[in-house]
Amino acid sequence: MKGDPAFVLLHRYPNSMPQYHVGHLELLSRIFNRVDKYRGLALAGSAYYGVGIPDCVHSGETAAEKVIRHIG
Repeated sequence: MKGDPAFVLLHRYPNSMPQYHVGHLELLSRIFNRVDKYRGLALAGSAYYGVGIPDCVHSGETAAEKVIRHIG
């Protein structure tokens, strides 16, 4: 398909899911490098690698697995 669309409809939802700022991944790298120095400490939630429910569940599972490996 080529050409401009016949019409465009845009809706913005300013109070919907948050968007990460530019540089977020670099910040996470620094945070997790520091956290990794503390055995048994794990971070989870929407602040890290995804804001949707599946992302948060995965984040929690990953954090739990890290803690379980630590406590053996």
